[in-house]
Amino acid sequence: MVLLLGVSPLTTEARPSESGLNKRQFSRYWQVESESPDYQVTFRGDTCELLSPKGLTLWRKQPLSADMTVEYDACVVNEGKAGDRLSDLNCFWLASDPKAKDIFARASWRSGIFTRCYSLQMYYLGFGGNYNTTTRFRRYDGDEAGIQDAAKRPAILKEYTDKAHLLKSNHWYHVKIESLQGRTRFFIDGECIVDYLDPEPLTHGWFGFRTTLSRTRITGFKVSETPTLSVATTNHLFTIMGGFEVMNELLPLTGDKAFEACWLDFARRYKQMAKNHFPVRRLEAYAAWRDRDPKRTATVWDSLWKLSDRTSNTNNAALWSLDAIYIQEVLQKNMLDGTAK
Repeated sequence: MVLLLGVSPLTTEARPSESGLNKRQFSRYWQVESESPDYQVTFRGDTCELLSPKGLTLWRKQPLSADMTVEYDACVVNEGKAGDRLSDLNCFWLASDPKAKDIFARASWRSGIFTRCYSLQMYYLGFGGNYNTTTRFRRYDGDEAGIQDAAKRPAILKEYTDKAHLLKSNHWYHVKIESLQGRTRFFIDGECIVDYLDPEPLTHGWFGFRTTLSRTRITGFKVSETPTLSVATTNHLFTIMGGFEVMNELLPLTGDKAFEACWLDFARRYKQMAKNHFPVRRLEAYAAWRDRDPKRTATVWDSLWKLSDRTSNTNNAALWSLDAIYIQEVLQKNMLDGTAK
């Protein structure tokens, strides 16, 4: 093992905006958890290089809240040297151990072994994993049964296998992770590749770089408060008096991807953010259709058949009819099992 500075976890948050990826500050901000004792950590200015013969997690010592944005630059080095392999520019965020007070209490038991990370609650993005053949996002639930039983492991929530979403040798990537109000987003080189609204959001935990069998460089780590991703309006009149139909007419006419993304964000989060009691099935249905989300699809269909909404008054009856027309148009039955194309 080559490690330039000794490490020990801190119990209080230091200044989270400092990178600490340099020789002088490393032990204050970071702790290595490695499967192999032969890992190497070296520095050039504020750039840290990790040589990982086996699985390795580099944990940020200061815990983060869900309302923070993490940014950094990272590169998988592939120059034909010993230890070089183009794979696994990964990370964990908002990670916690349900059986311990902090992420470090059982670090010696985990020892950097990837399967033991199933014991943690966290968000996980594996960019260029499996020998640079997949990029996957999961939400871990802390169920230790997954260590031995593959059937108990968390589902893949998002996956890419195309070349554009896999690693390039010696390329410096800019990573940004935003979390706020139950929503977490992962950007790489400015592209949002994960946008997940968690029904049971993680609100506190630790950040970790994760890699294996590779040489990786990291710099520019910073933490800041996430700008408010607020819904512009939750006025029910906009939703029930033609606003939905107008917006859906405008979308194909404008061809504006940012506008489309904004409307999808509104549809995903309206029910969570709104304070009124009015049904929002068409918004929910639009989000379910765009995200190909079987769980949200089932919720929409169940809500449609609530008897009270169809009969309580003429307004509800009219809204229900509009909802029924739209839902049948966009949400086919096979979306309930996730097989819709």
